[in-house]
Amino acid sequence: MLLIQEIDLTWHKNERGGQYAQARRQFPRAYPLDGLPDQAGAAVHQLSFYQNRDSFIEASQDTQQSLEPFLLRIGFTREQAQREIQQRLSLIKRNRLRLFSSIEDLNLTNLSVQPVPEGCSISFFYDEHRSGMPYRRGRNQDFQNPSAPLYCKDCLNETAFVLSPGMNRKLPEIAPLLSSLISVCDRNRRLSVTFPCSSSSR
Repeated sequence: MLLIQEIDLTWHKNERGGQYAQARRQFPRAYPLDGLPDQAGAAVHQLSFYQNRDSFIEASQDTQQSLEPFLLRIGFTREQAQREIQQRLSLIKRNRLRLFSSIEDLNLTNLSVQPVPEGCSISFFYDEHRSGMPYRRGRNQDFQNPSAPLYCKDCLNETAFVLSPGMNRKLPEIAPLLSSLISVCDRNRRLSVTFPCSSSSR
């Protein structure tokens, strides 16, 4: 099984530097995960956090604490606000763990995962449909491959590393504000923590 752990941390522009940047250096890059079904071929575990000065709040907690006052200020009734909060909490819960029957079914922004004899080949590519600006140019390993989606495209598309079973790897910072940790685990072992830890500011 390939386990991908996606950890997103968002902070306010006033928390970019100084002691708040120092606090982010202590932010965990991986979290434990138990109870995955054996039949899954791949799993994406998504966690989102917001920085509040020197502390970090998980997305569902932030939604419960801060969304209602905002909704009431912009004209929601208390009943409408509670309904909106419950819908958002349900969405967070539904997307927290996504299971895939095989690695080929993965559809990830900026990352391509392909089975190879040694394990899994992990490539970073610029996803023009889901990525922000600026446009990322660089070596395109599929530039001359007519059957590839990125054939003749002037964009970044390069293998970062190949994972073999039992390995944990951190994706080099090929693009700004992106670092990733990916782990491949076999079915008979407890799955460990894994992948994209993307950092952004609000």
